[in-house]
Amino acid sequence: MSGSINTDRLVEWLNQNGHWDDEILEVRASTVGGMGVFLRDDISVEDVDQLLLRIPKSSVLSCKNSYIYNLLIDYQELQDFAEFGNTDENDDTPIDLTSGMHGLVLAVIYELDAGNSSPWYEYLHSIDFVNASTPVCLWSEAGKKLLRNTEIDLLDMLNLKELTWFFKVCCAFAEANSGIIDVPGILRRSESAKIAQFGKVVTSVISRAFEVDDFHGLSLVPGADLFNHKSPLYSENMIKGGEHVHFMSDNNSCLTCGEINCADHGSETSSETGGDSSVDELESNESMNEEEEEEKNPESSAITLDDIAMLEQELAEEEESDADTDKDDDECLTISDSKINGGVSNTPEAELALELADSSKCCDITLVANDIQPGMEIFNTYGNGLSNPYLLQRYGFVSPNNPNNTVSLSVQMFRYLKNLRKGISKGKETMLQAKIDWFEEVGFGLINDIDLERRSCHQKHGHGHEHKHEHGRCGEEDKEDEEDEYESPETWPLAVRIEYPGKLSIQACAIILLLQMSFKEFELRFRNITKPTALLANSKKYLTVETPEVLGLAKRWCQEKLRLYCPLDSNDLLSETERHFEIIRQIIDQEQKMLVLFINKL
Repeated sequence: MSGSINTDRLVEWLNQNGHWDDEILEVRASTVGGMGVFLRDDISVEDVDQLLLRIPKSSVLSCKNSYIYNLLIDYQELQDFAEFGNTDENDDTPIDLTSGMHGLVLAVIYELDAGNSSPWYEYLHSIDFVNASTPVCLWSEAGKKLLRNTEIDLLDMLNLKELTWFFKVCCAFAEANSGIIDVPGILRRSESAKIAQFGKVVTSVISRAFEVDDFHGLSLVPGADLFNHKSPLYSENMIKGGEHVHFMSDNNSCLTCGEINCADHGSETSSETGGDSSVDELESNESMNEEEEEEKNPESSAITLDDIAMLEQELAEEEESDADTDKDDDECLTISDSKINGGVSNTPEAELALELADSSKCCDITLVANDIQPGMEIFNTYGNGLSNPYLLQRYGFVSPNNPNNTVSLSVQMFRYLKNLRKGISKGKETMLQAKIDWFEEVGFGLINDIDLERRSCHQKHGHGHEHKHEHGRCGEEDKEDEEDEYESPETWPLAVRIEYPGKLSIQACAIILLLQMSFKEFELRFRNITKPTALLANSKKYLTVETPEVLGLAKRWCQEKLRLYCPLDSNDLLSETERHFEIIRQIIDQEQKMLVLFINKL
């Protein structure tokens, strides 16, 4: 992965704290930049196991595994965020430092500052924080100017406010706890230029974090972030992932302590969909005294003989009952006998082996592709549904010919609405607004359902059995996985757009048809109908047809959009870094190509 250094020391750490199949894997320079994971040149493909990496959840760097977690909990309970700048002029929302990306970033900062006393010292020093990507909101004003009217601009990713507020909140936490623990250098607000360093840490964490389960939430999983991203392909009107591995983690964990099938905290377990840890569940245990905390605190790393005996008994019972977990039987992969039996009982090696033997307590990187060859790089996917703006914001790069790219026409649509309203009577203005209100409240959801149905139909017809998915089988689970890759736009203005490679979105088609429809027809076919099935049928029949009038208006919007891009010349390269300039060029070039392709089709 880009930004990985000292990988030899990291691999050594992985062998000491988890399972890394270094007999078939090696880390070396990648053709896509930075470091990558490769199959060794001298291996036999038949000897490649499905399990490539396994890390116990107790060794992931999560907010809850960090030594500052209790401080975060105490601070969150006592602190009034308004005290630190939340005024009428600075309307910033509170930030939860006990979970999610915010808590993880702060935990990483303190673990870094702890030096070699941190359990993740070797892992953290495999991340090049100094030369990490700068968040796009911290780019120079010249660079931001070139990105005006691109998707990055329209999605408000150039705004520095959110990052600045997060930095202030982290500094406030550090100052409030300075009597207990030293303030990390990066959070000393009196020193200049800290926001830039802070931004690189944020980017490094976001680009490497995995959703482990509902207890740990977003976490850094050593070794899992070494695999580079494989961009999806567009074929037969479908987006198809081309990754070789999947990240897997059992999510059936207790929200309070993180244990699987926990009996001490009732039936509180994580959902199968993942998400951030529940602060409410944590707060319900505030009354526990110190003795109870020592017994139940999941952060404690000490393992007793009684603990091992209990775990061995649980493992035996699970084998006998063949209990179901989120992972299928063929994916509950095991570590080699030499790894499990390599240590004497009650040694760190034996304790590690016991954890590694239970897949429900670990995070795995498993091989899902069949088309592998010796010496090839093994890729993961950072998300088969991410467009370039989100790739840049989260990972610091863009993908050539990204099939998830879209080009918004919302500005042109609102300008069209403004012109429609000019000189019309109050009655016609009321009719126009009634159409928009109906689409916002009812029609948009119907069109999104139709859109998802069409995409699912494409996926179903195009789905074959030549590859493996996360669940290791084809069927309904595969369908759910693929559907999860696409998310409907949050609001209808965001859905007025051109989609890859150069087609009008179904939502844009619908709003144009609705605006061009007479009010009498609108009332007859939509406003006065309450039966859902009839509304859905009418929406399919009357709001999804690309008439010449629809395409003509969309073409004019695309032509207007093309005129808004900033032209690039050699002088821009002088005012911006070469890497940033190349990213800007790719973003603009890909958006313009989609617009031109749509125009030329007509």
